[in-house]
Amino acid sequence: MFSVLLSMLILYSCEGERCANGTVMESKSQSVLKDVKCYNITSKEIIYTNENGQFSTCIHFLGFTRNEPDIIIEFSKYGYKTQTITNPVENSVIYLEKE
Repeated sequence: MFSVLLSMLILYSCEGERCANGTVMESKSQSVLKDVKCYNITSKEIIYTNENGQFSTCIHFLGFTRNEPDIIIEFSKYGYKTQTITNPVENSVIYLEKE
C-alpha cells in the first residue's frame, strides 16, 4: 500500500514545462512592436510585448505524458492582422502585417 501511495505521489509531483519566447515585429519596416497582446490560448494567460517587442510565456503539465501539449499563442494589436502560432520555436520572430 505504501509503495502504491509513493508511486502516485511521484507521478503527480513531476511537472513538465513548455515555453515560447521571441520578438514581434512589423512585417514591412522590420521594427519591433511593443504592447502586442500575446494570448496563450493553452494556459489562458495574457501578456504583452515589452518595449523591445519581446514576449515569453510557458505552460505547465504533468511530466509523465507521452507528448508535450501544444502551446498556442495568438498575437494581436490594433491596426494589425491577428496571427496564431502553434509551438513557436525558441527566440521566434513573429511578423505582424498592417490591416
